[in-house]
Amino acid sequence: MRWATRAGVHIDRAACAWLIRRHVDPDATFVFVSGPAAVPQDATPFDMRGLDVVLRGLSMVCDDDRVLELTAPIFDGLYEYHRRALLLDRPPA
Repeated sequence: MRWATRAGVHIDRAACAWLIRRHVDPDATFVFVSGPAAVPQDATPFDMRGLDVVLRGLSMVCDDDRVLELTAPIFDGLYEYHRRALLLDRPPA
């Protein structure tokens, strides 16, 4: 899978790339773009303006239903990761 982030990587985005490779997608490749409009169709953007949660944070969302709408995919993914690790009899990393 391809992942896209802003050009000019600093420690925070380097850490994000490490986490993605380590825990989400070991075969990840990264594309560095000038902005959200330049993200390739087949890439998943992270840490750039225009994304719902990443830079704004949940503190800017006042409605609990909206918070659940934004975070449900994250928690679903974490649950699935943990469930698979337990089914394979391996402790989650």
